[in-house]
Amino acid sequence: MACPTCIPMEANMPRKFLCLAVALLWPVLLYAGTTGKIAGVVKDKETGEPLPGANVIIVGTTYGASANLDGEYVILNLPVGAYSLKASLIGYTDVLIQNVRVSADLTTEANFDLPSTTLALGEIVVIAERPLVNKGATNSVRITTAEDIKNLPVRGFRDVVGIEAGVVKVGERLYIRGGRREEIATYIDGVYQNNPLTGRASGDLANNAIEEVNYQAGGFNAEYGFANSGVILTTTKTGGSKYNISGEIITDTWLSQTDKHLGTYSYGHNVYNLSISGPVPGFSEKRVKFYLGGERRFLEDATPSGFAFQRLVTDANGNPLDANGNPITIADAASATGYNLDDAFPQYDTDGLLKEYQFDEQGPWPDRASSQWLWNGNLSIDFKSLQFKLGGNSQREELRLLTGYAPGADYQNNLAGTGVGFSLWNSQNNPRQRNYRDSYFAKATHTVSSKAFYTFQANYFRDDFVRSSIVFGDNFWNVGDAPGSDIGQYGPQGDGLVNPYITQTGSRPRLDPRSGNLFASLGTQPGDYWKQDWSFWGAKGDLTWQVSREHELKTGFEYRYNTYRQYYIGGYGAADLHTLAGNLAQVGQGGITAAQAYQFRFADPFGYDIFGNEADDSELGRNAAKHPKDKIELKDLVLNLGLRWDYFDPAYDGIADVERVTTVTNTAAGSITDLAEENFTDNEKRSSFSPRVGVSFPVSDRTVFHGQYGKFVQTPELQRLYVSTIQYAWNLQSGNFFTNENPNLAPIRTTAYEVGFRHQLGDNAAVDVTAYYKEIRDYVRLRNLDFAQPIPYALYTNEDYGTVKGTSVTFTLRRTNRFSGTANYTLQYAAGTGSDANTFYNIAWQQGRDPTFVAPLDFDQRHTGSVNVDFRTNKEDGPMILGGKLLGNVGLNLLLTFGSGLSYTPVRVQTEVFGGTSGYFPIGQVGSATGPWTYQLDMKFDKTFTLSGLDLTAYLWAINLTNALNASWVYPGTGEPDNDGYLDTVAGQNFVNQWGANGVALYQFLLRNPFMVGPPRQLRLGLQFNL
Repeated sequence: MACPTCIPMEANMPRKFLCLAVALLWPVLLYAGTTGKIAGVVKDKETGEPLPGANVIIVGTTYGASANLDGEYVILNLPVGAYSLKASLIGYTDVLIQNVRVSADLTTEANFDLPSTTLALGEIVVIAERPLVNKGATNSVRITTAEDIKNLPVRGFRDVVGIEAGVVKVGERLYIRGGRREEIATYIDGVYQNNPLTGRASGDLANNAIEEVNYQAGGFNAEYGFANSGVILTTTKTGGSKYNISGEIITDTWLSQTDKHLGTYSYGHNVYNLSISGPVPGFSEKRVKFYLGGERRFLEDATPSGFAFQRLVTDANGNPLDANGNPITIADAASATGYNLDDAFPQYDTDGLLKEYQFDEQGPWPDRASSQWLWNGNLSIDFKSLQFKLGGNSQREELRLLTGYAPGADYQNNLAGTGVGFSLWNSQNNPRQRNYRDSYFAKATHTVSSKAFYTFQANYFRDDFVRSSIVFGDNFWNVGDAPGSDIGQYGPQGDGLVNPYITQTGSRPRLDPRSGNLFASLGTQPGDYWKQDWSFWGAKGDLTWQVSREHELKTGFEYRYNTYRQYYIGGYGAADLHTLAGNLAQVGQGGITAAQAYQFRFADPFGYDIFGNEADDSELGRNAAKHPKDKIELKDLVLNLGLRWDYFDPAYDGIADVERVTTVTNTAAGSITDLAEENFTDNEKRSSFSPRVGVSFPVSDRTVFHGQYGKFVQTPELQRLYVSTIQYAWNLQSGNFFTNENPNLAPIRTTAYEVGFRHQLGDNAAVDVTAYYKEIRDYVRLRNLDFAQPIPYALYTNEDYGTVKGTSVTFTLRRTNRFSGTANYTLQYAAGTGSDANTFYNIAWQQGRDPTFVAPLDFDQRHTGSVNVDFRTNKEDGPMILGGKLLGNVGLNLLLTFGSGLSYTPVRVQTEVFGGTSGYFPIGQVGSATGPWTYQLDMKFDKTFTLSGLDLTAYLWAINLTNALNASWVYPGTGEPDNDGYLDTVAGQNFVNQWGANGVALYQFLLRNPFMVGPPRQLRLGLQFNL
């Protein structure tokens, strides 16, 4: 009896037609990593003979296959997840294998031994265990399932990857195998999630929505591109044949934000999650299924820091209090009226004032909250041979930013400045940023036989943000009308709050109410406005043909059309715009055109006109890719053979001679200066071929060797290619040093090698050892054009180089006596001529010589690793207490992450607060020093119980349980995150003698950049339910 859901190949598609289809479609990128397959053999339990014609079906679905003459079967195109697999044949007892897990791009082996019905046995049920050694993986693949994620004391696919071998995690940044952070491709349900402008992944998912995270550290197959270091494939959950409702609540508000308890504070962390899935009413439970989930997050402090916030002790009106509780005010400030930015403040006595300020501590930094909505969903329609899937995910976020202490700032060159004060004492005016991210897809799959199917997918992705003043939003021209703008630097109540800006003037600091604010008034608004919108429309198609049990051919295509808009005005303020009366239309009355006024303060308008209205020139290039691939799976050998072709059309004119650029003034457009037409030339359309070979072969039933060789290419961050022609012209006319994007940039090229082995230790443990080496050429860097006309300037070019070598060891323990665990360690050397595109900014600025030698990179972390131990009791464990097994279904998960310090260049000690220097004086080789080692222990303790048919899990989640102060970055004079060494110098001792303990405390506070250390201890309570 044939399987009713299987279509014999001969009845539907002649072999010749399949060969023709492969020849026509040879080109493409496969639909990225959302399906796998199950293969195996069905045999007679007593004789060991194969059973041709046996039916193998996946319970609750329309998937299935019939065994061939050798008893072999293959089920293709299976979505990621866990299944129950049943084999049956007349005259034999059915065998059901539960928990058979399918992973993206991998083959899961499931073999059946069917007993004869003469033995009078009922249906046999077998619980499958995930194999410790996957013979089909030819590169380093690490798979984390929903069950694993539920127990881990981390949330989100990025944090899951952050604890894996070969990953360096610095704050929220990931670096895989020594590559730059933009060299990682992230996919959610097969849709590319990176913003090509920055090269970095965006978007997020609710933790409970994740079915599987597939992490590949280099050596990935030809179907994956747009990445030179690693690929992260995240697959979301889908609906089943039964309804399911689940949810989760997490909070730390049972603690106080100002009073420390249990060694920590509340950081205002609140998360609410709800999902529902199952069959769509009115259809067969196998045909139409859905999943819909949403999550609400409100975080008072979006990224808690190990440096607690030092709160100034004030009275009800915001005036600082001295040690006796008396307010400190400006003596002559009787009224707030009549003051503006140009007025001089009355003199007042400042002697001894600095010593009198009182500080208190609180956990969260003020006015840096994040409010988010996330949702994801999908609808699956299964008509046996024809299947459709619609889905997507979306994120809406509004957050407040710390301006001076911004992630990604050049901490070694810009640690202190006016922005710092903005955040410390004027936090009510911290800028607001709104992020919108959307990802949608529609996918159709046609199964033409039991051995072949093809897929077509259309997808859309959008990532945009607007950064602005919390007061004015999009109405930035009204900054001159800011509440309190005429008050100068008074306090929020207009009551003359003292502004203690520390700077050195002669023998003592002075209090300057008008510059470099340590704390600023309500009238101080952010000095820029920035909006950016990037999106793409894409199409993918692929054909998969299981030619035989040994050969699987894949081929396909991908096309992506990018659009981009940006509008930025920087450096404006009430002083600049006061004469404009907050209204652009009135500018002409002052004898200056609106265009000229705009040009004075703008940077990089792209896809907008000068007033911020959308224009037509928003195209940002086109990407295409093709690939053929043959996966050969023999008994003692697996080969992945592939060839990838990448294509990029920048759709933007290049500059013919970057050292001879001419400008022209267009009086008809309001005296706008632009580049002359003779500068432009057709840009080169880039294409590359990248061969990739992977091999895996067992030397025994417990040991498998694997190796990989590959060429990889990646388009540079598009923000290094595109600049508005008006901005380019303005730069050339300004007479100041500037950097410029380069439309002529070429792709970054990597050659990578990998070799390793996996070995199973006994029945429940395995070890994987992998060594790797890669060489990267054509990294983007800044180079000064010393002889450019009309002035020298710096241009992004393809001149950086890097090499990475390392060894990773991973140990896995399958659950044994209630314990399971993993451990990994990586030894890595990451070196290059530059750590990012702007490494040589200061050299270009000072017109120095570009280094040509390699040195440890900023993110070179020689030793990294993690140890995860999970202990879990069974339902019936423990004695009866209060009528129940209180110790049953109890779990404890401990996660220890560790690493050596990041590399840095040691320099001569200097102050990081007062400023007054143009750079550092090195006293050692580049990257020759390292920061302190870091250790973080996280914990999740949970108890599962059932109440009226509702499964509940309550847990305590502890982050950094030991409250270790872990340095992310350090001051290069000392190698410490909270000490620049200045107070130990002669000049520093003079400061200490003059201003005493409070002066020292204030100085040290300014050194405590919240992004220079990791998170503090945090304790959160959670409750999950499942119905």
